[in-house]
Amino acid sequence: MIFTVFYHSLFDSGAHYSIKRFLELLKDEYDFNMIICRNSSNDVVKDLSTLNIKIIKKSCVRRNVFTEFIIDDEIKNLIKTSDAVWILDNEHITAPKIKRIRDVPVLAYLRNYLIICPINLASYSMKDVCLTKCSFPRIISCKKGIYDHYIKNHYINILSYYVKGRVLVYGKGLLDYVRWLETVDDRLLNSIDLFIVISHAMKEIYTYHIPDLSDKIEVVYNPVLSEDVIRKIKMYRQDSSEDLFITYSSGDLPVKGFMILLKAFREIYRSYKDLKLVLTGEYNNDILKRFCDYENNDICDRIKLLGKIDYQDLLRTYVSSKAVVYPSIWPEPFGRVVAEAQLLGTPVVASDIGGIREIVEDNVTGYLSRPGDPKDLSDKIVLTLERTWNKDLISRKTFEKFNDQVFLRRIKDVIKKVL
Repeated sequence: MIFTVFYHSLFDSGAHYSIKRFLELLKDEYDFNMIICRNSSNDVVKDLSTLNIKIIKKSCVRRNVFTEFIIDDEIKNLIKTSDAVWILDNEHITAPKIKRIRDVPVLAYLRNYLIICPINLASYSMKDVCLTKCSFPRIISCKKGIYDHYIKNHYINILSYYVKGRVLVYGKGLLDYVRWLETVDDRLLNSIDLFIVISHAMKEIYTYHIPDLSDKIEVVYNPVLSEDVIRKIKMYRQDSSEDLFITYSSGDLPVKGFMILLKAFREIYRSYKDLKLVLTGEYNNDILKRFCDYENNDICDRIKLLGKIDYQDLLRTYVSSKAVVYPSIWPEPFGRVVAEAQLLGTPVVASDIGGIREIVEDNVTGYLSRPGDPKDLSDKIVLTLERTWNKDLISRKTFEKFNDQVFLRRIKDVIKKVL
């Protein structure tokens, strides 16, 4: 079978690693023609090149937060000769163009909430999972609540809060809402034969918003780590009490609960003076400095910023950690970090929200904490530090659910459904 796949490749992310694993596991059974943006990230292209599949660079434009490919004759010919077309990330608005060329089956991954939420969070004011269809008054109220969260957690200063969160919010909210309405319509939804979501929680949220999609959505968990990688990385496990640290690797985005973690770490520091918080990924130093100035300078000496590190080094950091922390306050579609850490035998403390609760088995592979609650998060981290974990059990329980064979069986069932 021949598949044409659209993937923007514009930036590195957790979704990229899942997409690469998807291609890696299927490339020996199916032929792929992969269309990516001309201005793709060099690092992403270099990574994809290791798969030895056909990669074709084409022009694309950003519309709202979607990526639309410009269809030329070469793409038309690929579509005409393909058994199916895959949309791997946020390229959904290309689907109607594909259908005009040929009525070929189109399968599309949903890795976020763009189709049902103008600001892509499905989290109302960063407090509750949004299960109500968006409207202009609702998006304004939601955005105001988000800015309340920003100022409370030192993401912005008071001037930005009033200018952006109380004055400009009306114009920006209207613009976001109108653009979203123009982009997401029945024509787009009807052009896609099957949607693939990466957790049951995600399917539930989507079908609350668009009940008619229920029969067109299939749940397929992301492929994570191969058995070979798990075995190799576990060899780096270090249980030395001389280096006591927990790891967070999700960046400083407010929805990831970064400030919630810092506040929780401040509480933990009172009992664990030797504990370090290791941060991997990209962070705005001004945000970290603002927190240290407002809250408590002492704990900032115990924060170690590694920055963006090689993927293998990231996995080695997980396997040597006392715990990996994932305090998201939005309904995570999946939670790749959580699955990776647990596959390596490291307990995880994560928010009880979205797809995360389908990965963490509470009190078995880690602990679930109340989203947005620093006290509950700190209590769960302390419980994790005080407990002796059966790391092989954590790895085995997670592997039973998230392994390559489970993924392959599921994705092949989905392919058969449309072909």
